[in-house]
Amino acid sequence: MNKPQRIVLSVGLIIVALMAIYPPWTSTLNGNSGIHHERPHSYGLIFYPPETKHDLAIYGVKIDFGRLAVQMLSVISITAVAFILSGIKKKTSDNVPPGEKKS
Repeated sequence: MNKPQRIVLSVGLIIVALMAIYPPWTSTLNGNSGIHHERPHSYGLIFYPPETKHDLAIYGVKIDFGRLAVQMLSVISITAVAFILSGIKKKTSDNVPPGEKKS
């Protein structure tokens, strides 16, 4: 693994870790009569989820694992492509070792 690959991998892992610490949330409504409703909410720290607009027990928030998975898979895919591309060595013309002149 060369230096550019280590940089790409490190940046990708840092981004995924930050997404796990600051995930997207979903607002939920669970009524007594079987009503269940979810809608996207804001982002918030994993340790301090965003608050609901209502204090009633039927309202809540939960991590939106669908959005989080899409985000993480996107970053992992981009990181994998960048990792592969940063490992491709450039060809020297006519197999002349670097530092030597072509005759």
